[in-house]
Amino acid sequence: MEKSIRRKRCVASFMILFFLVGIFSLGQGYASAAANENIDLKIGLFYASTAKSSVTVTAQNGFIYACQKSDDSVNNMWQNPADTSVTVSKYTGYYVKLQKSGLDYTTAKTLAAKYPNAYPGNVNGSTCVVIANYASLATAQIAAEALNKDGVTATACNIDANLVLVKNTTGAFAFSSTDGYLVLKPISTNVVTINSTSYNGSVLFKRLSNSDMTVINIVNMYDYLASVIGQEMSPSWPAEALKAQTVAAKCYALVSLTRYKDYGFTMDAPTNCQVYMGTSKVTDSTRAAVNATKGVMALYNGQVAQTFFYSCDGGLTESSEYVWGNAFPYLTGVKDTYEKADGGQYARWTVTLTKGDIATKLKNKGVDLGDITSIQITARTPVGRVKELTITGTNGSKAFTKTTCYSILGLKSSNYSIVGGGATTTNSATGETSYVAVKGEGSTEMIPQSGLTAVTKNGTEQVSGSLSVATKNGIVTLTPTESASTTTGDTAVSGDSFTFSGGSWGHGVGMSQWGAKAMADAGFTYKDILAFYFKGITFSN
Repeated sequence: MEKSIRRKRCVASFMILFFLVGIFSLGQGYASAAANENIDLKIGLFYASTAKSSVTVTAQNGFIYACQKSDDSVNNMWQNPADTSVTVSKYTGYYVKLQKSGLDYTTAKTLAAKYPNAYPGNVNGSTCVVIANYASLATAQIAAEALNKDGVTATACNIDANLVLVKNTTGAFAFSSTDGYLVLKPISTNVVTINSTSYNGSVLFKRLSNSDMTVINIVNMYDYLASVIGQEMSPSWPAEALKAQTVAAKCYALVSLTRYKDYGFTMDAPTNCQVYMGTSKVTDSTRAAVNATKGVMALYNGQVAQTFFYSCDGGLTESSEYVWGNAFPYLTGVKDTYEKADGGQYARWTVTLTKGDIATKLKNKGVDLGDITSIQITARTPVGRVKELTITGTNGSKAFTKTTCYSILGLKSSNYSIVGGGATTTNSATGETSYVAVKGEGSTEMIPQSGLTAVTKNGTEQVSGSLSVATKNGIVTLTPTESASTTTGDTAVSGDSFTFSGGSWGHGVGMSQWGAKAMADAGFTYKDILAFYFKGITFSN
């Protein structure tokens, strides 16, 4: 879902956008209903373009140094309560490895003190001494030959793609393993701090193909959820809304366990998955929501459901096939009568773009249509959101579907209408506005019925229902357009500028967070909330 609860601004800094899930994959297999939720997750904090060459980690009572194998088994190497600050850096040079019978960390540290640039180390599970800073393998070989004495076996080593140097309060050591990665576990506190952000759990450092270090937080599911909930919703929101968010976030995590397997972790911390900011957003209310929903999962046909969520829907949720292409029975669009019009900063929004603005945005995405001549919503989904947007210019036309029908222009969702050149199109499926078509000199305009008046014997009155008008062709009845099932699209519009008027922020698939709050305020339980947004689900436990 790409990126990611999560990141969002509907509750000031509390809510981070989850709509960057245009890359979300709906093709993943479901987790079994028997899935164990009390598991440790691996959250990618820094990886790929954000990978680090050096990272400093602190813990109040020092660290346990361990190696986590590819099968997730963990071997503790040693610990030191005095090492309250540890800096891990990648090493990219040649080195000499010294081995001697009976070496442990203490004796290796003593042996390393005899040589410059030497560190006690653990290479492939064996305690040793690593002498660094050789410019070439040849110079390392010369040094190794001179060091082969007094019961010490010295081996010149090529550049090691996995080697890291660990500098701590009491010294330094080297680590490398072809079947495992360095893990720093805090002693007794279960809290580590990285770059001023604190996290529950431990930290794993992983180098991939001579890269900088991928930094992973190993955290228990319940600690993870307590953090995510406080970031995705305001912790002051009703308890039932927080519980609904907890179950939704939990199920999303369970069906995403293999999403980032090539990087060696479960999910990432930004909005590509769910917004995870460590312990900063953990509160008593988020902990209570996690505890109250332990063992509860949303299921469909006995499998854990993919419970997507986003900020607000503007009165209409959307079916997954119109956003990502895959249809799921429980991810169907509905009219949301619970979310309030003032639900969030972007429950209603307006964006005005000139023809030049639109042409520039398209060119930035590799689409050159020349001067823009018209824009048309050429198809709507059954609930009334935009399904296809066609933009025409002097160089031709191009249709945009799925998430690109709004993201290509930087709009916040597919729930919008367009105004331009004196003509108006609208999504009237929300029931908020009815329109009548009025044909004038050479054009047809869609006029909001709420603003339509007529002069009668009693004065000027607002028109309601249908309207009969005397024309040269006789009496014509103007009927308001309000169909939630229309898929035929809207009238093309043109002009020097176009105003997009919409409601909602996000992809619109699954649960509206502001809608969940409104339902909780109205007395619904968290299961009621989830059952409304995810049709046909059941619950475990």
